[in-house]
Amino acid sequence: IRKLFADAEGELKKIQDKKIGKSKVLLSEFLLADLTNEDNLIRYAHNSKLIQGLEGIKEQFRKDCPILAEMMDAQCEAIDERRRLVNEALEPLGYLGTFKEGQKIKECWEVVNEDVCELIATYLTNTELEKFIADSQKCK
Repeated sequence: IRKLFADAEGELKKIQDKKIGKSKVLLSEFLLADLTNEDNLIRYAHNSKLIQGLEGIKEQFRKDCPILAEMMDAQCEAIDERRRLVNEALEPLGYLGTFKEGQKIKECWEVVNEDVCELIATYLTNTELEKFIADSQKCK
């Protein structure tokens, strides 16, 4: 057990001040993201520099830090799931809108810019995105 703790401590020291690629995110912050604040992990899923940086370091990280590799894989899976949900929600998000005609509010199914849809998605949790996707499929 002492060796395991010593090895884990050594791995933590290795990553203490290392940033992921060209992003400003520290490896240690990334590994703890959903434990400290789920919003951080959601924000990371939309950080293209971080995503590119992760792709570049994953394999080496597994070799250098086998104890922390599982945490890295879990975080990457969470980000992949988040990105999948956002991509699936983009089309139905693009058709949202309302307008007021006289005293009545009517739905306006006008296409919204994809960048705006992604911005909207950043404010939704995974659960909200899943519900939105399911509800939008009922309307088809």
